Amino acid sequence: MPLRPAFTGRAQSGLKVLSWTIEPATVQGEGPESVLRKVKYLSTQPVPLDGRGADFDTPVVPTFSDPDLSVLSPGPHTLRAVLGEKRTQRTLAG
Repeated sequence: MPLRPAFTGRAQSGLKVLSWTIEPATVQGEGPESVLRKVKYLSTQPVPLDGRGADFDTPVVPTFSDPDLSVLSPGPHTLRAVLGEKRTQRTLAG
């Protein structure tokens, strides 16, 4: 199952997460087939962005929202987040 980071908070003013990767990108899980079939991805434990002003790497842990599911490949997993300026649009009148 693919992993997705659960970002919380805000990076420094004017910055946002432009891209991210997690290595390894997937987790092997176990549980009832009917539950596993519905899982599209797994979130990580919260990853705080508060005060961050540069790209960062951090260890992450997968979480399951269903107590019947368990992780067979617990990691370690590393998140690499790339921060950059927020994008905006502007129309220039001729």
